[in-house]
Amino acid sequence: MDEIIQKVIHGDYYDPFQVLGLHHIDETSLLIRTFQPHAREVDLLFEGREVSMKLTEPTGLYEIAISSTSLVDQELHPFNYQ
Repeated sequence: MDEIIQKVIHGDYYDPFQVLGLHHIDETSLLIRTFQPHAREVDLLFEGREVSMKLTEPTGLYEIAISSTSLVDQELHPFNYQ
């Protein structure tokens, strides 16, 4: 996965959303990644809360793992999140 992440960061991967965006880790855990190379910090806004995302690559890859049980829309239907 590290090799794919490096390719995404450098714009050399054919499907960046295989890495970026929302991904189900298991039945109740979600991983959200974003690439923001010019950001000093990134906050995720959901369910009326603001949560800081962790910088995982110095080039600007941020991620956060959250529990889907903490969400009102646990199914995460398309178009219900931004």
